[in-house]
Amino acid sequence: EGLAGEGVRFTDAYVMPQCTPTRAALLTGQHTARNGMWHVIPWYGLPWARMQEPAFREQLPREWPTLPKLLRKAGYRTGMAGKWHLTSGADGDYVQLRAGDAHGFDFVASRGPGTQNEGDKWVDHLTDSAIGFIRERREKPWFFYLAHHTLHGVVSAPPELVKKHRAAGAPESGMFNATYLAAIEHLDTSMGRLMTALDESKQRENTMVVFLSDNGGLDTNYNTTTSGQLEIKTQEFDNAPLRSGKGSPYEGGIRVPCLLRWPASVKAGQTCSTPVHITDWMPTLLKVAAASAASDSAKAETTLD
Repeated sequence: EGLAGEGVRFTDAYVMPQCTPTRAALLTGQHTARNGMWHVIPWYGLPWARMQEPAFREQLPREWPTLPKLLRKAGYRTGMAGKWHLTSGADGDYVQLRAGDAHGFDFVASRGPGTQNEGDKWVDHLTDSAIGFIRERREKPWFFYLAHHTLHGVVSAPPELVKKHRAAGAPESGMFNATYLAAIEHLDTSMGRLMTALDESKQRENTMVVFLSDNGGLDTNYNTTTSGQLEIKTQEFDNAPLRSGKGSPYEGGIRVPCLLRWPASVKAGQTCSTPVHITDWMPTLLKVAAASAASDSAKAETTLD
């Protein structure tokens, strides 16, 4: 709510139905029909299904121009923390990027304690990594890609927050369960810490912050039986009034929350209903970077009032 009030809320922001396709589109500026990464990696085809999946790209090529590579070329220091899910093997896996430099990143945060599916899902660790990065590089332009694991199953949250939402009446499991709500609150608090760090390091005015999800909330998750029947495994989030959820081409799967804060150039408290797509962000950010890199004030024109 604070971030939305300090910037622009995009009501019609669109992504891909799943994480790998959205991340590939963001970092390449290409729709999945062009970059070929339309499927979550790795392959997990169902041999009994009547239709077989067509081929898809399972690795983001090192030689491709990407957002961090082009920003680094423009003089930016680049970093990332959190979920990668665009390569496997030596370069990384869905959890961690190992070949950071090859994909345009000067810095890649380490894994957190335990796994990304327990405790607070590394929220504090990843946010602390981002805060450390931006404080150390405040004298030069920088770009940071912070990709939390928060609502990617298994959903987990700090026990005290789960207890709080359970006491407030949230169910133990099912739609809007206490763990799910606690995970959202913990991420919100983390974003607040990040905004405070920008303010304290005197970087508030000229830092553009973009917040969005890589797909809609997971409505219903199914188990598949060998006979091809579907049975409900878990239910987590109802995207109503949007139809369906994660993995679906309906609006519940591809229309997501999207907020932008840039005090020096964008008036606070706006709502924008113009449709924006995940592929729009790379050219937009590159345009901003090209303008800001050429001036000490790091300001750029924007079409927003």
